[in-house]
Amino acid sequence: MQASLVFVSDTNIWIDFDKAGLLHTLFALPFHYCTTDFAAEELAQPDGKTLIEHGLRVMPLEAAALLRVEVLTRKYAKPSFTDLTCLVLAEEIGCKLLTGDQALRKAAENEDNVVVHGALWLLDQMIEHKILSLKKASASLQKMLECGARLPQAACDERLKRWEG
Repeated sequence: MQASLVFVSDTNIWIDFDKAGLLHTLFALPFHYCTTDFAAEELAQPDGKTLIEHGLRVMPLEAAALLRVEVLTRKYAKPSFTDLTCLVLAEEIGCKLLTGDQALRKAAENEDNVVVHGALWLLDQMIEHKILSLKKASASLQKMLECGARLPQAACDERLKRWEG
């Protein structure tokens, strides 16, 4: 696997795309996804088993990585332990992080060694790879927002305006 095509994802990406009915569509992108065993165990809907069947790779963290997570939990008040395991995994394997969690995004940016993308970037990728039409992307984004996805409002408005033509 090329590192540039592998992404570590936290739970909220899977939840947002599941609620929008696009879970299977994520796996149509030319990317490989992985997460930590902590994140996979935390997922209820969609359940981790379903994601594994689609191709999600679950990776345990070694003791040294867990120590790094402990250091980060003392440094950052907001991201959960589970979210920070995803950041540490992304650091360890040199991959980009997928998250919609603002606190985790800020921690990753502060650590200055992990590139972060979120749900809007993934929707853009689906359009670019001709997996979603503009109309379907717009409807999916609206569904995510209706279901409580916490996405930057200005960026959502800009995309909805562009996608709805």
